[in-house]
Amino acid sequence: MKTSKLLRNRNGFTLIELLAAFLIIVVALLGVYIGIVYADIQIKRNIVERSAVLIASGECDYQYRYYRTHDRRLDKARYLPERVVVLDTLENGQPIYGYVHMDTKDIDESNEGFPIDYKRVEITVSWIEPFGTDEFERKSIAVVEDMYYKY
Repeated sequence: MKTSKLLRNRNGFTLIELLAAFLIIVVALLGVYIGIVYADIQIKRNIVERSAVLIASGECDYQYRYYRTHDRRLDKARYLPERVVVLDTLENGQPIYGYVHMDTKDIDESNEGFPIDYKRVEITVSWIEPFGTDEFERKSIAVVEDMYYKY
């Protein structure tokens, strides 16, 4: 019995080869999708963290100017009990609130017999992280400034 020429032709792809190629393409696309979602979450986190750093830095500058112009005093009433700021707004319009807190410490040191007294000011901005799998995790950023009085 002779087989036809069409059945003996082995050119082309089998069904298993097509399924394997399809599976490889699906896995690659899934990897790209996961990478894009992860990058989007990181970008949103970085925006909030950058806002917190800028607010803390601005508060340090404000306290430094206040310290220099108000006879070595700090504006502590600005943070009673905590100052609330908006760090960013979610896609649904809900704001991400940050809480600004200031700690101070008087430090007395000496340098070659000369006394040096200054205040160490730590401005902390804390918030609740709304992104990613660790939802509702409390995050904070602190900026520390040493304030010397110019004689």
